[in-house]
Amino acid sequence: MSKKYEILELLKHEEYTIKEIAGHLKFNENDVRVYINRLKKDGLIKEIGKKKRYIIYAAKEQESQNNDHYNKIKEGFNQFNNLFESLIKNSQIIIKNSQIDNFKLLIKEKIDINLIKELNSEMSF
Repeated sequence: MSKKYEILELLKHEEYTIKEIAGHLKFNENDVRVYINRLKKDGLIKEIGKKKRYIIYAAKEQESQNNDHYNKIKEGFNQFNNLFESLIKNSQIIIKNSQIDNFKLLIKEKIDINLIKELNSEMSF
């Protein structure tokens, strides 16, 4: 298991500061800081308070993580859809509406399948 996921697993059970995580897992504090930033960027952990000058971190609930991933993918699909619509409007090529609808459905199904795979893989770490 990578250091990043060791930290995440630790934070799923209790809240800790960077210093506490480093001590508990025998990691360098700077390494922990890097992994904490990555976990925050991935939406897997959150800041829940302070202990003296240290920030306390905890894992986000799984449902919240799933919603974050779903919303990111949905946003990406909407951006893609807008780009595609713009391309069609500005294109000199005439495409039948049924072809456009079939293409959009194919892309949406592909995104849904990838979302399911991603969520399943994240639930099993």
